[in-house]
Amino acid sequence: MFNKKAHTTNAKLERLIGLKKVKEQVERIACAARVNALRIANDYKVAQSTQHMVFTGNPGTGKTTVARIMAEIFKDYGVLRKGHLVEVTRADLIGQYIGHTAMKTKDVIESALDGVLFIDEAYSLTPEESGKDYGAEAIAELITYMENYPNRLVVIVAGYSKEMRRFIDANPGLASRFKNTIEFEDYNEPELFQIFSKIALEHDYYLTQPAQRALGKQIKFTYQNRGKNFGNGREMRNLFDDVISNQAVRIANQFLKPSRTDLVTIEAKDIPGGHDKGPHGGDDYIPPDTNIFVDPKTKDLAESGLINQLKYGINKSVFGESEWPLSVKRPYDLIKTADKKGENDA
Repeated sequence: MFNKKAHTTNAKLERLIGLKKVKEQVERIACAARVNALRIANDYKVAQSTQHMVFTGNPGTGKTTVARIMAEIFKDYGVLRKGHLVEVTRADLIGQYIGHTAMKTKDVIESALDGVLFIDEAYSLTPEESGKDYGAEAIAELITYMENYPNRLVVIVAGYSKEMRRFIDANPGLASRFKNTIEFEDYNEPELFQIFSKIALEHDYYLTQPAQRALGKQIKFTYQNRGKNFGNGREMRNLFDDVISNQAVRIANQFLKPSRTDLVTIEAKDIPGGHDKGPHGGDDYIPPDTNIFVDPKTKDLAESGLINQLKYGINKSVFGESEWPLSVKRPYDLIKTADKKGENDA
């Protein structure tokens, strides 16, 4: 029951950027699941408790990822037999006529048995102006399954904090079954920098130090001007898409035959606003003194360097000077070495 998979699942949780309070709450739930499994294995009684959860917070804060990890945890500790995640929205549950919703919802729930049903934007099932809405029909079916299959189904509902409170209050059956609420706070500026860094690393890009400086300014500007529905990680994904699009145009116009270094390098001018002194420009921002995005051949070394950097404390490395760990060569030097080797092999 307790094998390397459980350790791997916990490691996945710890590797997530930020989410300190979320990790603490998930750890408590995981500990309870583990101890209960041990009690069962030793023929002791276990008090029945609901595992259903409410995830609240803005988009892009990792709710779906954590739900997937929760499913793995429940499988690893014997709470659920399969531990798969079925992710749905209102459109997957609501039918077009009376009776259709119950059938659709039943089919979805049965596909999630022995695993986790994750309903994103669950508040849409209880619109403020309900009228002839069929959301209540879906909720009634959901409550029935939660009641009849307490050991085969975990339901996680997610959405904005205010709207989810309205959702839970809409039906007494929901309030009594969802005892665990986990709030996903917005990522702060250093964490957003880490998220962009991770995306770039996974796609084999690296930033020059001027580009890191420009990125820091852009993230600072974006964060300080965020709205109440700030997209968090999604904002960084969109920013990354803009950056690599700008980089592609620059390379196409600048080089007839770009080198390997050219292909993986992001410059300051590739960052939106990176070549001007607009509201998010200026020289007051000090980026991390690191180049962490590399050619695939050197990714392993760079990834180790990134982990070491995070251990040094990302707040210092983003908002103050820090040195690249001495145990890891600068990826930029490694890429230049690879380029020279390619030239010698040609």
